[in-house]
Amino acid sequence: AAPKSSTMTGMCCPYYGRGLGSKVIGQLDTELSMREGRRRLGPGFPLFFPCTIPILLTTVLFALTPNPLLSDGKQSIVDNDFVAINVGNGYSRLLWYWCAIGKPFISTTADPADYQIQTSSSSTNGIDGAWSTVISVTGNRYNSRVHTFDFTGKTWVRMFNADGLVVPKKIEIHDASKGCEDTWFFMGNSITAAAYDRTVQPDFASNIHARFPSYYPVMLCGGVGGEFATNGASRIDAYLTDFPDMKYWAIEYGTNDSYEANLNGIEQFRSTMQIIIDKIMAAGKIPILARMPFSPAPGYSAIPLFNSVVDSLALGSNLIHGPDLYTYIQSHASELADGVHPNSAGAVSLNRLWAEAMDTVPNLYSETGVVISNATATPSIFAGDTTTIVTFGADIYPGNGYAISNVSIDLSPLGGGPAVAMDHETGNRYVYGFSIVNTPSIGVKKITLKASDTRNNHDSTFFTVTVIAPGERTETITDLYTDSATYPGFAVNWGNAVEVSGGAYEGVKCIDKTFTIASWWDGFAFAFDYGAGVIDMSDKDSLRFAYKGPDSLLQIGVGLKAQGDSASYSDYTFSYSSVWREVGIPLKFYADQGIDVHRIRNILINISGKSGSGHLFIDDIKLTKSSAGSGINRRNGRFKNAGGRATAPFVVSGKKISITPERNTSLCVYTLAGDLVAKIRADCRVKTSWTAPAPAVYLVKLPSTSQASLITVR
Repeated sequence: AAPKSSTMTGMCCPYYGRGLGSKVIGQLDTELSMREGRRRLGPGFPLFFPCTIPILLTTVLFALTPNPLLSDGKQSIVDNDFVAINVGNGYSRLLWYWCAIGKPFISTTADPADYQIQTSSSSTNGIDGAWSTVISVTGNRYNSRVHTFDFTGKTWVRMFNADGLVVPKKIEIHDASKGCEDTWFFMGNSITAAAYDRTVQPDFASNIHARFPSYYPVMLCGGVGGEFATNGASRIDAYLTDFPDMKYWAIEYGTNDSYEANLNGIEQFRSTMQIIIDKIMAAGKIPILARMPFSPAPGYSAIPLFNSVVDSLALGSNLIHGPDLYTYIQSHASELADGVHPNSAGAVSLNRLWAEAMDTVPNLYSETGVVISNATATPSIFAGDTTTIVTFGADIYPGNGYAISNVSIDLSPLGGGPAVAMDHETGNRYVYGFSIVNTPSIGVKKITLKASDTRNNHDSTFFTVTVIAPGERTETITDLYTDSATYPGFAVNWGNAVEVSGGAYEGVKCIDKTFTIASWWDGFAFAFDYGAGVIDMSDKDSLRFAYKGPDSLLQIGVGLKAQGDSASYSDYTFSYSSVWREVGIPLKFYADQGIDVHRIRNILINISGKSGSGHLFIDDIKLTKSSAGSGINRRNGRFKNAGGRATAPFVVSGKKISITPERNTSLCVYTLAGDLVAKIRADCRVKTSWTAPAPAVYLVKLPSTSQASLITVR
């Protein structure tokens, strides 16, 4: 359509959501309008006065590049001094966002105050491997931060503090390989702080993602209570320095400035807002102004006048306009908590209004081309002398109105074909499992993925997998609960969780806990009821499992309880996940709290948070140990309190096991089926050897105690 212009009378211009790259059609004497409006204001002044505002025709030549969310559903692990996430490979640059939800945006006691962001290409569990520091922060004073860094050839990333880390309540990792464009800093006063806090759902980012699935904006709430535009002008230099990766600055000041018809401050409001605009634009960023919300509370009748200044500033600087919050709240005053600030419904609406306004900006968000995100390769590290199946996966989005026509990967670095078609799994997910038969050379392999749609829009990315020397790294897994193997006697013994079929993370079956939180928690427990009713976890690195649920704003805690202990520790927590998420807990966490990991009786699962009901699903529970790790006790097969210690490694190549006890004792060796294999008499400090009859997993136990160790003979 041809450009059109029109004029409107009244402060509350309904036109919003245009700007960037626009051409002004017609003229506006802003100063004259403001002078006329000022002369008419006085005791009992009317809310509306004549004001001519032209409508602009706006175009954005190119849609911004998505920064897809990568962290949902990924394996993560939390310890006393770090939180680590297995992002996978194929990304050359990442963005790490964290938020200490519920804390003031600026504080002298912000936590974490000191931390590092580290990456690794060799870690298998977030603990072992070599790590490189890519970001180092000291003296942080914000409740949220955003960092971007090189991730070429890496798979794991973690937030680390050697002196102990207070783990933020919200962490997001985004793909920044193609730039950092879809990033939003919401800047303003207490209305901003209340509306764009990341507990509000659906928020701006979720709304945009629902409209444009390949986009998931990085959203940071920088609202500070009681602030005026002058405060924003004084802070903007520091903000631009401390948040250099934020491209769009969503600004709403003026409610406090307008209080008690502060007409003398309107010119100051204009000049300080212009300072904010100019500095953001000079930094190569894009400011977007929203009209401040209507308020029926006493003292805020001059808001329309200040909104006219917002209009004129946006026009004068040729900006994208944000949403018209005034008009909406004026007709939805019930969405205010106190006449000024939004209640929970109002906060949801303000986020939606921002998304709707940005949706109207031509080409700002547009599914016009193929977008590849969330590319993963599992496993990403494997020994070169084994027959391994590597599963490649990626989410692939076509352009609007088109269909994906080709998805292929170049497997030639691993001995496969140069253009192997991937399989369409479900939705936007494509996968391919490649069996490596011909042993590839040792080193890092780059596997290229290409995708195109029926309009020949295309995108590409790459995976990296690392082939290591035989025996360089192994992982021993003790399955506690999987479809193919359940540890003897391991079962739910409290809390009414049940096994169900369908929708599992691994195989077909999983554990389903239907919970109801009437006060503050619900939960269930697993128990080891075989033999002595305990399991020795001392020579494992981590407890790993997958979960889905339980509900937004709820969290799960996982604790271990040792046989005979009256206290339990269930403070190792994970946040809600709407998709299956594999996580790992370092067993050192429990050992450091005084839990005797040699004789664990129960795994406790609790759900806490707001009142509510729903389902928590648990699957694929296992204990793992990497040969690169050191175990809980820094020595394998230790028998605490029993005076004996098996010096043989947990995984034995060959059949001979050597045991050196610390006093005269007898050991019994059982199969996992409970059959006695041998009794071994071992003298104090004398090395005793026993030859296993066949490769298998054996339970070595002191008859007079509950202490036992599993030993795998290969």
